Amino acid sequence: MIMSLIVIAAIGVLAYLWSARGFFSGFLHLINVLAAGAIAFAFWELVAGAVLGATDSRLITDIAIGGSLILLFAVTLTVLHLAVTALVPGNLVLKPAHDLIGGGLCGAAAAFVSMGILVIGLSHVRLPRDFLGYRPVVSDSSGSVVRSAGLWVPADRLTAALYRQLSVTAFSTADSLAYWHPLLAERGHLNRSATKDAVLKSTLLPADVTLVGRYTVGRQSDVPLAQFLAEPGQARQNVKAFDGSDATTAYGGQAYVEAVGLVFGSGAREPGNSQIIYAPGHAVLLMSRGDGSPLEAFLPFGLVSQAEGSTQNLGRWRFDGQDAFVASVGAAANPVVFYEFLVPKTNPPLSPVALDVRGVRIDLSTPQTRNTTQPTPITAIDEFPTPSDRLDAVASGLLREQAVAQRTALDATGAPVVSVNPTNLQEALRVSQAFFPALNKGVISGLTFDDNNRIIDGEWVGRPAGGQSQVIDRNLRVAEFGKPSDIVIIQLNVSGRGNDFGLLSARSGEASGAPLLVAADGQQFECVGWLYEAATEVRVRYTPSRPVRQKSELPSLSSTRDDQKLVLIFRAALNTTITSYAIGSTVIATLERPIELNTRQGTR
Repeated sequence: MIMSLIVIAAIGVLAYLWSARGFFSGFLHLINVLAAGAIAFAFWELVAGAVLGATDSRLITDIAIGGSLILLFAVTLTVLHLAVTALVPGNLVLKPAHDLIGGGLCGAAAAFVSMGILVIGLSHVRLPRDFLGYRPVVSDSSGSVVRSAGLWVPADRLTAALYRQLSVTAFSTADSLAYWHPLLAERGHLNRSATKDAVLKSTLLPADVTLVGRYTVGRQSDVPLAQFLAEPGQARQNVKAFDGSDATTAYGGQAYVEAVGLVFGSGAREPGNSQIIYAPGHAVLLMSRGDGSPLEAFLPFGLVSQAEGSTQNLGRWRFDGQDAFVASVGAAANPVVFYEFLVPKTNPPLSPVALDVRGVRIDLSTPQTRNTTQPTPITAIDEFPTPSDRLDAVASGLLREQAVAQRTALDATGAPVVSVNPTNLQEALRVSQAFFPALNKGVISGLTFDDNNRIIDGEWVGRPAGGQSQVIDRNLRVAEFGKPSDIVIIQLNVSGRGNDFGLLSARSGEASGAPLLVAADGQQFECVGWLYEAATEVRVRYTPSRPVRQKSELPSLSSTRDDQKLVLIFRAALNTTITSYAIGSTVIATLERPIELNTRQGTR
């Protein structure tokens, strides 16, 4: 409601102002606005892509796509206004009534388009899903995400329709806005449609998501649509198209499943809880009829992902309830998921062109076919005749091969075997969320805490406290890391000469990549921070949503100094077994006695 009032007020105010300036000035301004909008829509993705490719700043990432559109429009409109003012310094005076009415109409039209572009741009910025009371897409009781009521004056939808039409007529291009953006006015809102209270990441970086595989279900066989909606032992799923119509009716009873497999990097994790949220609005499958008409958009109705953190087994979940979403489990690096889309069988048949995942567009137009005698291609397609065949593949681990193909291949040749006791605080490796000496919350900046003074995110650089035995008020004492209940904190001391795990060891010196703890089943857990102490400096980093990606990010250690201590912080899944420590593809050391993480630590 507030957004609608703002749009109406802006249109009214600008219409009044331009009515005072006359029809000719208002008309020139309208032309400038239309031209600026065309230029903004033509280049916003290129500019946003360049910005996203040049930075990993979370703030810039959150505003890059929407900010690029708004900024391009504003800058272009300013330049055009200055140019036209210089070229046409005088005004054309008409009858007062004509100037008043004509100027007002042109001003209102220009304001309408400007507000439409502003609303579309803001929809791509990380904001609450009902920002200013506007929520043009909703999740209904069936779990389907559908289009809902728009603005009272639908500036965003009509502006989107205007420029989509212009992109295939007056401003026609080979890669038109109409072709690539069938949901131009709603796409940004879909990215933030997952949960009621949390403000999730609306944009990912290209490095955060990678295509790993595809499969279809029932594409080549005559499977009744109802079979795709009925899981064994569960009620029939009610799937709706984006316009709110029942899929069974809209698709004429003939459909199949297109599924796209993705691996999500650490940058896709949400700050604070470090989970990755998979929601039906986050992925849009763009499909083509092959006749040059605009792409058709489909939202997922199900998901295949890791079932529990302690194993790599996959499970299938349905988006069948209001605001339904799936959260990643455990803490393993590069979790794999398969989004499933229910697609109608048409003539000519639809074919996948791209998948849009929270601002990242993945090309699907040149798939490879699985060759059973060769390693599985990254974009391999499995074809399952029936839904039960697909469920068998999930249960048997066939689809898990895609995740295995993406995991770093580790080389343990020559790695020393180390005996450690994780309960002994003097050992290099210990399982604990507590650290010492404790910190004083009152002198720390840059870290965020939970209600129990546990660190949950951030970085801090300070000076040693002086007397480590100092007494810290209980309300200010910080001595633990926070984490979910199914996560275990592991600390690894990598400082000192002669430390088999140490950064100063020969194997660590030759290795490159990210520090990893490796489980018996092959899961890899990333380093999420460190504790560093030296004579003049203390550093704390704990960033579960931004793990260490390269050894070079770690504080530098010197073999000539004996005042440095560096402890790496890892988060692993409960009920897994740690067998080795690696940097990149090089195993630094293996554990003579693997560490079983079967004891639950304190939680947030």
